Amino acid sequence: MLRHSLILLLWALAWAQDAGFELPEPGKGQTIALEDAELVRNGDFAFGAGAWSLQGGLSTTSTDAALHGAPDEGAYLLGSSLMGTHAAAMQEIYLPQRVDAARLRCSWRLHVDPGVQASLGGFSVVLAVWNGEQWQTLATLCSVDAQSYPGADWQHSALELDAAGLEALNLARKEGRRCILWAQLESDMVVASLDAISLRVDGQRVVPALSGCLAWTASDAHGKLRVGVVNPDGSGARVLWQAARESASLGLAWRPDGQALVFSSDHELAWSAFNHDIYQLDAGGVRRLTNAPSLAWLEAQDLPTGVVEVELRNLTGQNQALVGVYVQGALKPAFVSLAPYGMEGSEQTVRLDVCDLGLGVGQYVCARIAGRSLFAANTVDVEPGKEVVHAGGLGIAQLASYSPSSPSFRFDGAELCCTLAGLARLPAEGGVPETDAFGGVYGFDPVWSPRDERLLYCDTDFKIRLWQAEGEPRLLPGFDGYTMVGEPSWLPDASGFVCSLSASPHGNVLYCDLDGGPPTPVTDVFNERLGSPCVSPDGQYIACVRILPSGALGREQRELWVMRGGQPGEAWRLPVEGDCWQVAWRP
Repeated sequence: MLRHSLILLLWALAWAQDAGFELPEPGKGQTIALEDAELVRNGDFAFGAGAWSLQGGLSTTSTDAALHGAPDEGAYLLGSSLMGTHAAAMQEIYLPQRVDAARLRCSWRLHVDPGVQASLGGFSVVLAVWNGEQWQTLATLCSVDAQSYPGADWQHSALELDAAGLEALNLARKEGRRCILWAQLESDMVVASLDAISLRVDGQRVVPALSGCLAWTASDAHGKLRVGVVNPDGSGARVLWQAARESASLGLAWRPDGQALVFSSDHELAWSAFNHDIYQLDAGGVRRLTNAPSLAWLEAQDLPTGVVEVELRNLTGQNQALVGVYVQGALKPAFVSLAPYGMEGSEQTVRLDVCDLGLGVGQYVCARIAGRSLFAANTVDVEPGKEVVHAGGLGIAQLASYSPSSPSFRFDGAELCCTLAGLARLPAEGGVPETDAFGGVYGFDPVWSPRDERLLYCDTDFKIRLWQAEGEPRLLPGFDGYTMVGEPSWLPDASGFVCSLSASPHGNVLYCDLDGGPPTPVTDVFNERLGSPCVSPDGQYIACVRILPSGALGREQRELWVMRGGQPGEAWRLPVEGDCWQVAWRP
């Protein structure tokens, strides 16, 4: 399959360079005035557990706990059968630099199932900060024990911080201390239900000016892929390109000169030999680097067409209910159903109108079934306006799935690496991925060093390896205690890298120095995962996708954030609508 040549000259030369690839003016930092801003993530439990870290007892979410039967989910904390066991729900609060007013509220109830012997040690909801050795309570929203048990009805607590509380909160923020909202239950068989938890503040959030801009991929409400940019301070957000149909992305990277982006997308999977293809977005718009030309390019041209005839034979003993047939340059694929081998209807002939890509240019022919492909042995030379060109027979037997992902430019921008049946190389102008270019190494998430030929990738054991031009790939030490490590991303000076822990519940970002030493966590999140990490040009900040567990809405919540490495409280969300998938920091 991969031996077929892709003829690129026609559409590469014809690609206009006057389309928009407008990047934002550099951000200058922002001071954002907050007025009644909600700081509790997922305060109404619409995403179930969401950003809450639930520990001890049986801590979960349930529609049965919803306030007065409201449609949103509440959380409940159930003490275990061992007296004195703690059940807790906690969430980190990302404070602004200055808080002028803070209002806490929560609805809660304590109840016991009929016929159950229960006892209550205590229940409380507090706002607390870390003082370097332990959590210190700043404000108590509610606190009850057996002597002050209010009964099983819903209770509604509200509190506005006084001057002393605000001073303590601002001091904690100034000193870089972490702040959490904490609900805790100590009981035997008492159920604590929570709902409508909120912390609203007035104040100012100061976001620093950082160099470079961030590219991102995200899916809108209809599942259509978008590629956009935004400054690290949240200014200049804009969408550069959007797919016309439902689609997903498997990678994103800047060209080293910062004048182009590459990404993997399946928005044209019916018009390609692959499920995903690699695309480049630059001043000329979007063009396909693998299996070119793209449907968008063909539709923009006025090329002569000819008819290509393909004979299909089902060589399997199974019905093939929906077989797609595509010829490179066709504006529409053809679809047929094939009966099992040897039965009537196991052989069919289809015809496609195909654009002629040039005199003597061979165009590939393939069959597609459920995301898998089979290529004809020979290409076809389309003859516009003449008799039908016969592509020959195509026997449906074993098919393979091809989805090039995780594209990354070499430091000089001359070629890319990606994943396709192992690690592969791809010329920067596009073409056929060379799958044996790295010695047959199999892995995923490859990323080239910004300084030299070294390459990081993740092996099948989810460990990070370093590939160099000479010698065997080297397994980097220190990852024995970690599982599900991936998405490595180099530091700008190539002295080390960051990577993500995809295992729940605490999927943090790790830093690894290539000169030695074990990996070091540089983030500390609760009950969520951080994906697609990348490092700022000054090496101090990390941009990543924050992934909250799925809950009542049945899907994950994926957001774009910037945070300072080693400073858990220094983090802010960027204005990207929809579910964010990848982020890349412009060199």
